[in-house]
Amino acid sequence: MIPTDKFDVLNNYNHMIELALHGKDNFPDEVCNFLVNEFEFQAAVLFKVVNSSSLQVLGKSTSAKKNYLR
Repeated sequence: MIPTDKFDVLNNYNHMIELALHGKDNFPDEVCNFLVNEFEFQAAVLFKVVNSSSLQVLGKSTSAKKNYLR
């Protein structure tokens, strides 16, 4: 039998795939929340490098604070 925690990881991963396939607008936020939950991070933020001196926020976990926007 599969341990419960591994089964939860598979369910969460399957949910991520479904969101990606449906092209949901909140997919980057969901990726961040997935990382926080699965790897026990305090928060996660995804950035895109716009040019050599600036970043654009693509998504953030619900636990991320806004002080990264400087």
